Amino acid sequence: VHLALCYWLVPRHGLMGLAYARLTQTAIFLAINWAALKRFLPKLGWLPIRWRLEAFREMMVYGLNAQIVWLVSLLHDPLTKTLLVTFGGTALVGYYEMASRLVSQLRTAIIAANQSLVPVIAGLHEEQPDATNRLYRESYRLLFFFGVPSFALLGAALPVVSELWIGHYENRFVLCAALLSVGWLGNLLSAPAYFVNLGIGELRWNTISHLVLGVLNLALGWLLGKAFGGFGVAAASALALIAGGATVIAAYHLKWNVPLNELLPPASFRLLASGILGSLAGAVVYYKLRAAIGLWPVAGFVALLSGSLIVMPAWFHPTRKRLSGWLTSTLNKA
Repeated sequence: VHLALCYWLVPRHGLMGLAYARLTQTAIFLAINWAALKRFLPKLGWLPIRWRLEAFREMMVYGLNAQIVWLVSLLHDPLTKTLLVTFGGTALVGYYEMASRLVSQLRTAIIAANQSLVPVIAGLHEEQPDATNRLYRESYRLLFFFGVPSFALLGAALPVVSELWIGHYENRFVLCAALLSVGWLGNLLSAPAYFVNLGIGELRWNTISHLVLGVLNLALGWLLGKAFGGFGVAAASALALIAGGATVIAAYHLKWNVPLNELLPPASFRLLASGILGSLAGAVVYYKLRAAIGLWPVAGFVALLSGSLIVMPAWFHPTRKRLSGWLTSTLNKA
């Protein structure tokens, strides 16, 4: 509809035709959504004439917090790049951007399933409040199980990725990507608590976590940038991401009396340790053998060694066994 309106209105009205097309598209979008909502809520009138101050206040508080989160998130990347230009130069900004894109794509792929839990959590909170914590625990275990090995494998592969993507080994890209991997992994583990807060409508700690992230990113970026140059800014960004995630997790566990030791039980600690060891082993193999045997053989050695160190503990992890049992049960029912 928007494309058709543009073809029709822009030749007649110029740039304003684009604005008319966007306005018309938005009106149609609103009408379709309202009709769909009316279908699922038959008691809802065609015009919103009933007014409840309490509902309005709740929506405004929720929306205000969401806008603050959006604004701080919007400023995070430009502020980081401004500091990088100041202390590291424009070339480092380019490599940081490439590293950021790489790491954020992996994070988005892992976190996508958690986002779909928000309406589920909202329903559970209304009908079975105790089930919300059980869902949080299971969601955290799954995210840890998939997130740690994925980021560890990425860390092991970074030197090879640098050669394939840039054409040569680039220390600035590898170091920025390694720092961002650590930062985003730490922040990723806060996603279950973050989405539970979204589902139950309590955004205060989500907002505070973004403010913590923004303030620390600016303050630490300036201090570490002056001390260590551009890489200090990248390290500050990683530390700010971890601190923002830790804020949400700590607040959730304290509010709902969830023991903090559940964050890293023995099996998960072994998974984390093997991930660190696998990443370091991959880096050592690359640096020791790259010049002697070439890119593709060393890439094979890195994949074999790091993959074994990272995947084997994941295979024996309790979460893998639960997933296998669930999959077997589902297939049998099918």
